[in-house]
Formats: sequence, C-alpha cells, structure tokens
Amino acid sequence: MKASTGYFRTIQPHSYNNTVRKYSENTIEILPKNFDSKYNLVCKSYDIFPIALGIQYNFSQSIFSPYPIIELAYNFINASIETLPPEVWTYKSIDEIPAEFK
Repeated sequence: MKASTGYFRTIQPHSYNNTVRKYSENTIEILPKNFDSKYNLVCKSYDIFPIALGIQYNFSQSIFSPYPIIELAYNFINASIETLPPEVWTYKSIDEIPAEFK
C-alpha cells in the first residue's frame, strides 16, 4: 500500500502594465446606474494540495527489483488574484461610459 500527499504554492507576479477595465449595470433604489472600474493585477497565486493512494507489488527483494504500481491521485487547487484598490466611476446611462471600458 502506498499513500502520499504534498503542498505547493506558486506565485506569479505581474507588472503594473496589467490593467483590467470593466463595466457593469446595477439598480440602486429603483434607478439604473452604470459603473466602470479599473484596477491593476499584482500577482496570481495557486495553492495545490495533491493526494495519492496506490498499491505496489515487488516481484523480488533484490537491489534492482521490478514492480508494477497502480495509483489514484487528485489535486485540490485554490487560485487567488491580488489586485491594487480599484478606481470606480458612475454614469447615468451606458452611452456615457468611455469606449475603453466597454
């Protein structure tokens, strides 16, 4: 019987040139409002937790012994993105939103 587990953390930094622009439509107190926002990505990080369980059979007990193995594995992955605080603007209609946000 064989069991194994582990933990990996990967961090991918970004330069400040990675700017995300987006817009959305919401209703506040029955009035439709249009918002656009802009923020910079700082880094992406991934936490990976692999779990494996398997069976191994040794044909002989010498220094070089061949063996077959059957293994089942699963990776639990948690991804997250870190950003700088966003800038947000409000508009009365979608036509007022600048084209760079659409």
